[in-house]
Amino acid sequence: MGEHALKLLSGEIAGDAMLTEGALACTSASCQCEYPILDGVPMLMPDVRAAIAGSMSDMNARNDLSHASTTMLGDCAGPGSAFETSRFHQSTYVFDHYGEFFPAGAPAQVAGVSTPEASPSRSVSERSAVSNDRAISPSGVVRCLREAWRLAGDIGAGAILDVGCSVGRSTMELATDGRVVLGLDASFGMLRLAQHLMRRGQGVASIRRTGLVYERVEWSLPPVPSGVDYWCGDAAWPPFRAGGFAAVVALNVLDCLHNPAAALLAWARLLPPGGKLLLATPFDWSPAATPVDHWLGGHSQRGPEQGSCEAAFRRHLAWAGFDILGESEVSWGVRLHDRATTVYTTFVIGARRNTREPGSNP
Repeated sequence: MGEHALKLLSGEIAGDAMLTEGALACTSASCQCEYPILDGVPMLMPDVRAAIAGSMSDMNARNDLSHASTTMLGDCAGPGSAFETSRFHQSTYVFDHYGEFFPAGAPAQVAGVSTPEASPSRSVSERSAVSNDRAISPSGVVRCLREAWRLAGDIGAGAILDVGCSVGRSTMELATDGRVVLGLDASFGMLRLAQHLMRRGQGVASIRRTGLVYERVEWSLPPVPSGVDYWCGDAAWPPFRAGGFAAVVALNVLDCLHNPAAALLAWARLLPPGGKLLLATPFDWSPAATPVDHWLGGHSQRGPEQGSCEAAFRRHLAWAGFDILGESEVSWGVRLHDRATTVYTTFVIGARRNTREPGSNP
């Protein structure tokens, strides 16, 4: 147990001097676990064998097939298949993160809401929060981020960890002031796309029109800031030394975790006193992701908190060692297909790590 450094065992360098494949190993003599690096993404999961076994379809997925061949594979695999599930999830997150950069004529979200202009190259803290009149346009994750940053105030010097970063837009946004930002997610397929976008500035993805009908969309990004990287890891078990980050960002991921309270403790461990937590969540609990006993609210309405997610969340934040600096709400639209969007009202907070021991009574 304890913290131990990792060392690079081997590595393949791409033409752009980026590490694309290799392996990391624990330096503890009693451990010496090995963690592969694939397509530039280190696999730093607590149970790396199980993580790789579960990600094998994404790791072996081809990206050199024509759109016509891909659509035939989708028709044959059908609804509920691993292929369709992966394609649908990528469509949903890619649209929200990068839809504002899609070319004219590409799939748009419902109701014809105009898309915001491409983000200027300046720090998130210098931008004002976007109002909710664009609730079903792309870039909901960016709106959540800007509001959480506003609530948290200035973030001191140091690296930022973006947990649950998905396909990586929020990680890039956080790095626009020149700092180091690391995106962490459990989905290898999402991270591979994020790595490609970060390195090449161009992306391609299949965006769902309806049913099994998808349209291939290509887009380009403004110059991506330096200092960005993406690693595969467990949000509730971040593989980093204590106090190593100036801020932890967790946007719309809390209600996707097996044990959200444990994750709050883990994030507090990564921050020194005064470090900031930027968090947004719609409290969209599901037993498929989180056992009911681990929900923060959403049950036991006969208790003192009457099932309030907000009250339970505030109590757990204090227990984990955080002081809330501000609260707000931001609408976030998740596009399902051309005629369907799920609109969430996310609860957004900015918080500061205090000097109490995480897990103690405030």
